[in-house]
Amino acid sequence: MAASITDPHEAAKTSKRKVKKRPELPPRISCNVVAVDCEMVGCGTKGRVSVVARCSIVDYHGNIIYDSYIRPLLPIKDYRTQWSGIKPHHLLNAPTYAEARPLIKKHLAGKYVVGHDLKNDFQVLKVRPHPLLVMDTSQCIALRFLAGIP
Repeated sequence: MAASITDPHEAAKTSKRKVKKRPELPPRISCNVVAVDCEMVGCGTKGRVSVVARCSIVDYHGNIIYDSYIRPLLPIKDYRTQWSGIKPHHLLNAPTYAEARPLIKKHLAGKYVVGHDLKNDFQVLKVRPHPLLVMDTSQCIALRFLAGIP
């Protein structure tokens, strides 16, 4: 006999499914928008593990909310200076990642986050904002069109 919707076992299965609710989003006004960029250095064997060494956060108007070098706990094998601009002396008195992360999370919480290729920044910061709060310019087709990139 085929199970029907009126079957109590089938009804119990459907009622246990988790329904993902859309998060309550903040209004899209300038005070709820920040831009973030992180610079990484190479740690681990051969310097292939990216670790955050600087994080900058600005508000909608370009005012600096947070800008600090961050001293990695792992030994640095490659400063990637030609891309990051980071040199050893920048990290001497810098806060550790454990000290910087709570401040960074506080500034990103409940905000729309704008930036380029943010997946890398979020990965090294170990933060996961809701996808509806992320505006990644590397994924914006209109910007690619304006830049002449296919």
